[in-house]
Amino acid sequence: MLRRRLLVLAAIALSALFAATAVGDSRVFFRTVAKGDGSSSELIKRTGFVVRSASRWADVWRQLNAGVTPPPRRPAVDFSQHMLLVVTLGQQTSGGHSIAVRSITDGGSRWTARVRESRPGPECLSTAVITAPFHVVRVRRSRDGVSFARTTVKTDC
Repeated sequence: MLRRRLLVLAAIALSALFAATAVGDSRVFFRTVAKGDGSSSELIKRTGFVVRSASRWADVWRQLNAGVTPPPRRPAVDFSQHMLLVVTLGQQTSGGHSIAVRSITDGGSRWTARVRESRPGPECLSTAVITAPFHVVRVRRSRDGVSFARTTVKTDC
């Protein structure tokens, strides 16, 4: 009887803990605008940032496609309604690397974008080309700050 009560109390405590961490956090819908290996990109530092204007987007798009002639058409974004989150993996000495926004949560005054970085494992064959992978996603416009929480996984081939 005592054991059962302890199990029930533990279950209630765990439920309360999970509920407390979820209060105020809600998922933010996002859509991919651009994603690539960045083999022609000038954005070669590992970073994450927010784009809130058309002029900044034009500059970022030019940097992402610096070595492409003619450059691809820049995706249209209505910055009165949306903003962009850009994550880059930084310059890599081979192919097989990638980066992806996996989820975004709104914590009330700050958003958290969860980002997965993938790297090839030691047994993987990859191209001998310099890359700088990137992912650009569109979200609803907000004045809240954004932090980027990254996890790194190695791909087994």
